[in-house]
Formats: sequence, C-alpha cells, structure tokens
Amino acid sequence: MSAEARREPRSPSWADADDDWRKEYLQTGIVPHDYPEPAAADWPELLSIVEERVKPERAAQKDEYGRRFWWRFLRTRPEMRAATAHKQSVLVCARIANAFAFTKVSRALVCNEKIVVFAEGTFAGFAVMQSRIHETWARVFSATLKDDLQYTPSDCFETFPFPVNYERNPDLEAKGQEYFEFRAALMKLNRQGLTKSYNRFHDPEEQSEDFKKLRALHEAMDRAVLDAYRWTDIQPVAQHETEFEEESTDEDDLSGAKKPKQKYRLRWPEEVRDDVLARLLILNEQRAAEAREPKAKKNAKHAAAPLFD
Repeated sequence: MSAEARREPRSPSWADADDDWRKEYLQTGIVPHDYPEPAAADWPELLSIVEERVKPERAAQKDEYGRRFWWRFLRTRPEMRAATAHKQSVLVCARIANAFAFTKVSRALVCNEKIVVFAEGTFAGFAVMQSRIHETWARVFSATLKDDLQYTPSDCFETFPFPVNYERNPDLEAKGQEYFEFRAALMKLNRQGLTKSYNRFHDPEEQSEDFKKLRALHEAMDRAVLDAYRWTDIQPVAQHETEFEEESTDEDDLSGAKKPKQKYRLRWPEEVRDDVLARLLILNEQRAAEAREPKAKKNAKHAAAPLFD
C-alpha cells in the first residue's frame, strides 16, 4: 500500500506538476487523479479496516505524524531501508524461536517487529549465519525465554567475528545455496515450516533419506565455514544430545498421567563447542583492537564489536 491516502482532482495534474508540487502532494497524502503509482484509496476495503482499527488509536497519540498520516506505517525504519536498498534479498530470523533458523526473503517484504532483518543477501552470509559456528556463539550470548532462544542482534550479530572476505568465498556461496535450496524444497514437499522441519532434523528417530541428506548438507556447510576461518584442525562430528524434557500429550496409563518426552539437539560435542567459542572470543578481541586503530577502523567490515572493552 502506498503512502498516499486518496486521489483528488486538483490543478495542476501530476503530469503537469513540477518537482515542488509533487513533493507537496506526497507530503500532504493527497494526490491528483492521474497519479501513476498505487494509492491507499485504491483498496477501499483495506483502507476502511485501517480507518476503523488504527485511526482511533492514532488520534489518541501525541505523535503528530501518526495522527496526521494514520494510514501509514508509524515506524518505517528508514535506516533498514537504506541499508538494504541495493539488495534483492535479505536474511531474517525470528527474534524468539526454539529452532536456530535463518532464511532469505525479498527486500520488499514488510516484516513484523518480531523478525530480525540483516542487510545480508548472499548465500555465503547465510552459510555463516546458519552454521553451528554462529549458533555456538549465539546460544552463549543470547537471552532465553523459557526453552527458546531470544536472538539479540547487538549481542549475537554485531559482536560476531565473521571469516575474512566471507562474501567472496565461492565454497561458502555454493554450500550455502545447496543447503538453502534443498531445505526449501523439503519444507515444500512436507508442507512444514522451519520449526517443524528442524524438530525432525534434531530428532534421532527421524531417519528418512531426505533428513539424512539435510544433515549431511549441514555438515558440509559447517565444514566450509570452519575452512573459511582456516580451522582445518577442527574435525567435529555432530551427535544427538539430550536437551530437556517436555510433557507429552500421550497418556502414560489409565490414570491420565502424562509421560515426559525427551528432546534432543543434533550438535557438536561440548568440548568442540568450547574450542570454537574460545577461538571466536580471541578473534573478537583482535578485531576490537584493530578497530581502535584509525586506518583499520576505516576499512573494517564486520569487525566485531568488542565484548570486553
């Protein structure tokens, strides 16, 4: 839906108006009848819903912009729009979720505030973010809500030391794309979203060929990320580990008591995770020191924000 509320004949027309007139039209939210772009009033049924549900709330606010332009998004996030202006797609993840899952979506998509948006659209970036390397970091520095991870960009992303020149790494790009496309096809085939798909991914009883392949592709993607860090000495093997128990909906006996259901996560052994975390912390410290140098700071990209400064 465009920012303009309604069309109204006035002179000069859009075609005859100069830049100042056009700017005024857009600022007032009223455009001439020949305005070529979509206007909110072109969808009267939708606009009536906004008028009924949003306008009264906006009218009670002190925000002058919100009261005047009640049909527009109140917070348009111009910084995010500017950062993603030249990208066709971006990475996103749920702010709070049990599954550690990132995906690519169109830059034009309007995301709910519960979605974290990253100005990163490459499959190489996806490979790093979806890898167990980044998950190890995020699960240490994120908050939690019950059993769910609460991904906080300032703690999990801005501090994370990415591999040098990861964007131009062809192996990362290839492995990330292969994993992403197979996962997307698998979700479409099963008609299941990310959460249910990753529940099956982590379930040791799930032994279908499709999920065996997804696990293998994940291992290949992790290997590519480790190699991008030049950590060739780390040769991890993921294993199913007990995470927690939850109540099952199945009745254990005639008394109606519920039996606990074991939850698992397919991840690296604890000693491997500790090793990876230690190396990332060293990198974070090194990047922070480099960023304090004027020349390095000027040229740094993804130079992780210091954890301890």
